[in-house]
Order: sequence, then structure tokens, then C-alpha cells
Amino acid sequence: MALWGDFQAGLENRGLQFREITAPFMKDLLGQVVVARDDFLAERPGVAVAFARGLAKATLFGLTNPEAAVRIHWKLYPQTRLQGAEEAVALANALRIFNARFETQRVDNREDKRWGASSPAQWARLHALYREQQLIQGAVDVNEVFTNQLIDEINRFDHPAVIRQAKEYR
Repeated sequence: MALWGDFQAGLENRGLQFREITAPFMKDLLGQVVVARDDFLAERPGVAVAFARGLAKATLFGLTNPEAAVRIHWKLYPQTRLQGAEEAVALANALRIFNARFETQRVDNREDKRWGASSPAQWARLHALYREQQLIQGAVDVNEVFTNQLIDEINRFDHPAVIRQAKEYR
């Protein structure tokens, strides 16, 4: 069975046990991406940068202090907390799911440590997989479907300040 990490974590919260088998190439694939039209990026690059920078800061905060991220989420969306469970059980279940999801968002274990960066090789591999699985047809120049043009600007924020904020959050 092939599962996303957070889905598997949810099933494990229900008592199922799995033996994880991973393929080495999985770590080289793209995870989540942000999509925008070319005209939007040309007309509103500041909006795109602000949005992506917010994602980067939130991800760094969450990786630094997962418990705080879960508690903030519960404060905004109380219905997502495991209902009827003791605090410790609800938190442990939420953290299992959170950590499974956020582990895939790390940049400290990649060659390019910039938030949001991807490479032509990653896009080419994804394209090849999609063609192999007959999800898409035809050829495309991968350099025409992605850009790292705004990545440096997105990453221009005080990383230590976000880490400090996450560590000090109460």
C-alpha cells in the first residue's frame, strides 16, 4: 500500500502498524508546490513573495516547535482536535500527523537549503514518472514550467528570529 506520511500517521493513530519501505528516489521528488500564472508573477511579484515567505516562516516555525504549531491550529480550528480524548492523547496523535507531514518540508537535509527551491532535475524526474504512468503525454521543457526567480527574495527574512519566536512561544 502506498500512503502519504500524514495519512499513514492517522492510521497509526488508530492502532494500525506498518513496515515502511521507501524508494531512494522519493527524497528527490517534489513535494508541495505553489502555482501562479506568469502574468500574476509579472504584475504582482511582491504578493507572490509575501505569500511564499509566509509559508516558509510558518514551516520553519512548525519544524522548530511542532507542539506550538498544533496548539495554534487548534485555537483557530478547535474542531480539528481529537474530540473526547485526553489532552496528552490528542496532542500525541496530532503531533504524529504533523511530524509526518512536516518532515517532508525540511530544507536542512537538501543540497539547496532555500525554502521553495526546486531544480530542473526534479521537474524532469516528475515529468518522466508522469509519462511512464501515462498520466501525461507529450514532451515539455521543464524550464518553462517552473522558476526559482523569486526564491532568494522569498528567503530574505530573519531565520533566527523565527526560530527564536517558535522556541519562546507559550
